[in-house]
Amino acid sequence: MSAVTRPEPPMPLVSVIIPCYNQGRFLGDAIESVLQQTYLNFEIIVVDDGSADNTSRVASAHFTVRSIRQKNHGLSAARNAGLGVPEFTLRASSIRTHYSYYD
Repeated sequence: MSAVTRPEPPMPLVSVIIPCYNQGRFLGDAIESVLQQTYLNFEIIVVDDGSADNTSRVASAHFTVRSIRQKNHGLSAARNAGLGVPEFTLRASSIRTHYSYYD
């Protein structure tokens, strides 16, 4: 009896949501970090939470990034706005654990 081969399931889509408020100077690095991952089935959603800096410009400079701009409502509201966009299977949210910058 020969073994039955089953097709591999498709890789689930991972939505990486990056809420950002006046952190445009770090946003490019965060986006590039996601783009350098070996997992390929992902989307990047940047939520600009009413920034007064170049956050929107940095996000829109990456053609693979979906960008949302809203009035400033805080981190939780920005993350929730990002969660309302994708039709994801898995989600990942950036949390500032790798960077500690002080003004």
